[in-house]
Amino acid sequence: MTFSQSQVEGAGTAAASTTETAGLVSVIRRLAVAPSLPETMAIVTEAVRDLLKADGATFVLREDDLCHYADERAISPLWKGRRFPMSACISGWCMLNGQAVSIPDIYQDPRIPHDAYRITFVRSLAMAPVRRGEPFAAIGAYWPQVRQISADELELLQTLADAASLAISVAQLTPLAEARLAAEAAEARYRAMFDQAAVGVSRVGLDGRFLEVNQRFMAITGYEQVELQQMTYADITHPDDVQSVALQYSGALGEEPTYTGHKRYIRKSGALVWVAFTASTVRTPAGEPAYIISVIQDITEWKATEAAEKAQAEHLKLLVNELNHRVKNTLATVQSLAAQTLRGARDPQTAFELLEGRLLGLSAAHNILTERHWEGASLAEIVARSVQPFTGSSDRVRLHGPELWLRPETALALALAFHELATNATKHGALSVDSGSVDVTLNPGGEEPAAILWRERGGPPVTPPSRRGFGSRLLERSLPRELGAPTTLSFPVDGLVCRIGLGPAAIGTGPSNPTG
Repeated sequence: MTFSQSQVEGAGTAAASTTETAGLVSVIRRLAVAPSLPETMAIVTEAVRDLLKADGATFVLREDDLCHYADERAISPLWKGRRFPMSACISGWCMLNGQAVSIPDIYQDPRIPHDAYRITFVRSLAMAPVRRGEPFAAIGAYWPQVRQISADELELLQTLADAASLAISVAQLTPLAEARLAAEAAEARYRAMFDQAAVGVSRVGLDGRFLEVNQRFMAITGYEQVELQQMTYADITHPDDVQSVALQYSGALGEEPTYTGHKRYIRKSGALVWVAFTASTVRTPAGEPAYIISVIQDITEWKATEAAEKAQAEHLKLLVNELNHRVKNTLATVQSLAAQTLRGARDPQTAFELLEGRLLGLSAAHNILTERHWEGASLAEIVARSVQPFTGSSDRVRLHGPELWLRPETALALALAFHELATNATKHGALSVDSGSVDVTLNPGGEEPAAILWRERGGPPVTPPSRRGFGSRLLERSLPRELGAPTTLSFPVDGLVCRIGLGPAAIGTGPSNPTG
């Protein structure tokens, strides 16, 4: 058997009509038990979009000479919460004239305030009054393209408006029924939550005793229901959290304010568990408090993560502050190096070479400290990196004595000092000839204060300098301030000797000397 095109189309229309009728019946049934005006508006705007295949719907209330756009469902924002003069919008025209209206193209109709619509998606609309004899509201449907609204569609919109009018009138006439419906709805929501496995749900009496708990609540607290029914919520709550100061109003559950917060429960084992909770009082149809619904989630792991992230943030803040401090110190050091180098140099080329060498020495020390996460450096590392540009891979500079761990500031100061000593030894001292060498000996302290001895051997005969240059000033003036002990230079004929004192604060705590 085959069907003609008209038969197929007719069958499709009949199916669509049947679907719309079923949908309209469902909406009317929902409106018949709608407990409040907000719920009525929500049902109607949702139905307008679904049954009329509209891209937007509004519910407009008349407030004296104003149109209040009280609710909306739309693909993008319209005017929810705004008020306009009755004479300035089509919903006002609809209520003032008490009749439904359809507008295929809003920009071709003088009743439309075009500027108010340009920021929206709307191009065509239909509007119907709520309560035909004396309208107190209107409902609207919107589409984003020029569209001819059929008589059937306009009649469907008016039917929804009539159903809304009846629902609102009944709700206003029967406040007791509204309270009963609210209580029943709260009980239904509680039952729906009670069966969920993801959250802990409890019903608590007005005296604080547990009346009923679900499986998840028992799993979180570690108690069985029969045990909890002999207890109050205060018995399982940490004493500091019984009167929670973190309550924040967040809406309504069963028409009562809902409060949320975080608190600690004491499990049966004695361990603490953090929970996020929501609590609300449910009332009887007569308006009397009946019981409290409490919903909890275990957030212990999240709290631990939050604490770790907070500690990490604090640590990062300390690191940033320390970095800022070190950058400032380094810039001050570079500025001092540049100023003193340029002051003492004989010509620009010499000044450049000297400054470049000193900055490279400072950079080498920074590299060591970066590798050690700025926790310090060993004396051997600082000596080796400081003299390497002058000695290459040879062992002409030898280190004697136990290993020593230096604080970051000490390491930087000594790096500059060893660079100056190696520079001088290369130009005038033991490293200027192949037979020369340098011994760096550590005296760790004891009867005498800790010190580092730089002793040159095998070089040209030494005579005391006639003038003090940058290196001498660095060793004899700047270094003692950094290390907390004096530095002395002596010039025996067989080689320069530099004794660098180490105050207690100069020595760090690290792998080489864990106790400092």
